[in-house]
Amino acid sequence: WELELSEAYGKYCWGSFCDWLIMVKKIDNFHLEVNLLNPFSGRQISLPLIWNFYHKMVHSGLPSENNFICMLLHSQYCELAFWVPGANSWRKHKLTGEPFEDAVFCNGSFYLLADGFNIWQIDVRSIYSSISKGDDDFGTQSKIETQFLEVQRPEILQEGIILHNHHDYQILRYLVESCGELLLVCRYFSTKQDAVLETLKFEVYSLDFCQLSWKKVEDLGDQMIFLGKCSSTSFSAMELGAGIRNSIFFCNDPIVPWWNEWDSDHLKGILTRFGANRTDVSNWGIFRLGNEDGEPFCFHGDIDHWTYTWFTAPSWWCYRNIPPEGSS
Repeated sequence: WELELSEAYGKYCWGSFCDWLIMVKKIDNFHLEVNLLNPFSGRQISLPLIWNFYHKMVHSGLPSENNFICMLLHSQYCELAFWVPGANSWRKHKLTGEPFEDAVFCNGSFYLLADGFNIWQIDVRSIYSSISKGDDDFGTQSKIETQFLEVQRPEILQEGIILHNHHDYQILRYLVESCGELLLVCRYFSTKQDAVLETLKFEVYSLDFCQLSWKKVEDLGDQMIFLGKCSSTSFSAMELGAGIRNSIFFCNDPIVPWWNEWDSDHLKGILTRFGANRTDVSNWGIFRLGNEDGEPFCFHGDIDHWTYTWFTAPSWWCYRNIPPEGSS
């Protein structure tokens, strides 16, 4: 279906959570206007202005839920910003280390991918408690509870680069919540196409909280993962009525996780101007775990296009728009 969204004109789609889209309008080089948009109900929620220094927004749940929290990941520092409904500004919290590559909400906590394969855990109750006490500046005075989990890295992975057949392969890493488990999805890619991401394979790991180690997942079972920089999620193939289980659906992503689309507009069309072919790179497709036979799983696409955003159509909308089986 094509769904026209007049509310989205002149804006960028930054990501999603369930059936809500995160829309961004660039005010100037330093400020962004952000709002949450439900394309099915038409409801919108305006958020306070933010600095153009963040690369991802993560939600603790739906805006209608109690203790709903938005969290931002800083692009240059190990810094976070939080917003709750009714607040007039974002509340910042600084940690130590490099910028977080990804984050996800799972079982009442935010989990953030830190240096290497370690994890920070933040209980959302402590965030709400700190905000309700009027702690305007989280900083070092914050009562927010954070826990650093030093997780044993998978043995087969080296730091950032995999050496195989005399080629350098790099990794993009994503956190995904699946049936209450915290998954780490490693996307191996080659940069032989002059800084263009060409996906080679995927590996999935589950966090063992007891042993604090990443355990390789050989089979996702009934689950299918939709993977992307802006949003990643997991669904039951049976519940969706889809016949593709144990699979990862993926699309083009920037090599640098901290890039945003509005910061890369000047790069669009640059390959065309230099006479390069923009459609010969394998940058989207469906990968099945256990693909030992090496069957093709990637498809060619236009690398000038920014990554797509996955989001969920609510069941009531699907029932209304999908005709009954056998009808014309």
